[in-house]
Amino acid sequence: MGELEFFRLDKNGAGWESIDKADKETLDKIKKGILQPNSVKMLCFVCHKMIDKGNVCFIHKDAKGGIYFS
Repeated sequence: MGELEFFRLDKNGAGWESIDKADKETLDKIKKGILQPNSVKMLCFVCHKMIDKGNVCFIHKDAKGGIYFS
């Protein structure tokens, strides 16, 4: 059986962490995202416009580090 991890991005940096290290607020956000998928919004990391998938909108699809799925 594998280990369950989540990706944390905060003022201390970014990286994968074991779910055992998650605080109550983080666990609540994960549960909400799983149980109510429409409550989690994805935003373009350049302009912060809401997007359906990837991490950038069509306008910023060529941005460095951008992942755009058509």
